Formats: sequence, structure tokens, C-alpha cells
Amino acid sequence: MVILKKIYPLLALSLLTGCEEAFTPDMPHTPALCVNSLITAGEPVEAKISKSRLYTDSSEKSEVRDAEVRIYANGELQLDSYIPKEGDNIRIVAESPAVGRGEADVLIPSSIPSPTATWETYDVSCWKSDNDVVLVEFKLKVDLRIEDADGENYYKFSFNSDFQADEELDDFDASGNYGFAIGSLLYDMEPIFREHIAIFESIMGGDAEGFSFFSDRQFEGKSYTLHLQFDNCWFRYPKGEIP
Repeated sequence: MVILKKIYPLLALSLLTGCEEAFTPDMPHTPALCVNSLITAGEPVEAKISKSRLYTDSSEKSEVRDAEVRIYANGELQLDSYIPKEGDNIRIVAESPAVGRGEADVLIPSSIPSPTATWETYDVSCWKSDNDVVLVEFKLKVDLRIEDADGENYYKFSFNSDFQADEELDDFDASGNYGFAIGSLLYDMEPIFREHIAIFESIMGGDAEGFSFFSDRQFEGKSYTLHLQFDNCWFRYPKGEIP
């Protein structure tokens, strides 16, 4: 009996072994028309029309090129050149002979008070080149406080570091002696940039890199402070020109 007790588990293990085979499940799928648009007050409406697809399909299969698109503002049909205003109800209707009909609508929210910002630099280094141009390199932390308006709102953070020289500095700017760059934003350092990443996206390696669009679902009607960190910032100027 002692021997048999040891043999039975071994037989069970042999029954559990198997082989692995890749396969694509035969899933029924009827494509639905999708309307994709980012609508901003004061800017023309741009809409991209696509269709739903299986996860195993290539992205090319989502393109819809035969759709007729109509834009309505407050219930009235508009030209493609219409510029939406705060308070407008914008509705986009798309119809494709091959895929079908789809529509989407949104209420353009009122503007919020201007955000307030505090900032500090750290890891600052400075050195001088052979032609007496000083280069200051640093990292930058910015706390940007947002006061949310009533209703459901969406935000997009963007930045640029174009250096605008005064007229008296044009000669320096043209010669390349003056310059400024704010560097690269560390998207993962601000948690709200990751709010769209669910468990599935996280498993598939999704991250917040390059994504600075977010909603007010976590702070509706309240305030929120964006904690922004930038690496590789620098400022360049001729020695002696700036005290």
C-alpha cells in the first residue's frame, strides 16, 4: 500500500501534462462606427472617423474613409470652418455606407480661473565654453494648482520652451549665444496622467509617457495640484550679459 500511495500522484501528474498551442478565437464581431474628436473653444473642430476592431486586428483595419461628417452647434448644422465657443453644445454625426452611423456630442465648458504656479530648480550645474558662453543646466519642479469649475471637465497640459529674445538681444540670439529649453517632462511622476490606465493596459505595458490629458473625476468642483518635474533643462547666455 505504501508503494501505491506514491504511484497514484505520479499518474495524476502525467494526466495533467499537455502541450501549448497558439490560436486565434473565432469571435463574432460587427464593426461599429467611432467618432474621435478633441473639441476646444476657439479652435476648429477636427474629427477622425474609425471603426471598432478586434484586438488581434491590425490598426489599418480601423480606418473609415467613406464617412460623411456633419457638425452641429446648438442643434444647427454648421460649416466645417465653425469655431466652437464656451457653452456650445457640439454634435458630430458621421455616416458610412459600409459601416453605418455614429454620433457624439459634448458641451463646451466655461473657462476656469488661471492656474497658479510655484516652482524650484535643483541639481544646478554651470560651466563656461571657450567662447565665453555660459551654460546653466538644471532640473525643474513645478506645482500647478487648478481650480475646477462645475460640471464634468477635461484638461490637457502642454508646454513649450521657445526663447523669445528682446530686440536688443537679437544679435546674441542669432549667433546662438542665447537659448533656453525646459527639458523633458517626467509623466510618471504625476499620478493623474495615469488615470486612464486600467489593469489590462498596465499588464500590457501601458504607461503615461506622452499622455497629459485628464478629467476632473478625482477632484470635481474642487482644486488639484499637478506635480510636474522636468529633466534636462538649460539656459545659455554670454558671460557678463546677465548679472
